[in-house]
Amino acid sequence: MPRETRRSAKSPASIARENALRQKLHSHKPTADELLASGDYEETTMEDYHQLMRLFAKLKQARHEAGLSLADVSKRSGLDRAAISRLENGSQTNPTIATLGRYARALGMELVFRCAKLAPKG
Repeated sequence: MPRETRRSAKSPASIARENALRQKLHSHKPTADELLASGDYEETTMEDYHQLMRLFAKLKQARHEAGLSLADVSKRSGLDRAAISRLENGSQTNPTIATLGRYARALGMELVFRCAKLAPKG
């Protein structure tokens, strides 16, 4: 099945800003607190990032508890062993839902998404 691509609705200035941030991140791997303090990122974005890191940690823990190696999960999921390692170590921070689902199923788990109202800030 061919992959469908869409044009970005982002302005050239927005794209340039994102590219500059990516280059900055490639040269220095800041902590979440440093990212927030820089003012370049929104707090809601950081919360999404933290949730993703917690998910990666849970999947890695489940892999260890099941006594599975990266190679075992790779065979079960069809994902590249290096890709699984990048997920677990947080260096792949924008995986597809399909990738996460394949990884979870390889561990005998399933992803469950939920929406809940957040308490108002203040």
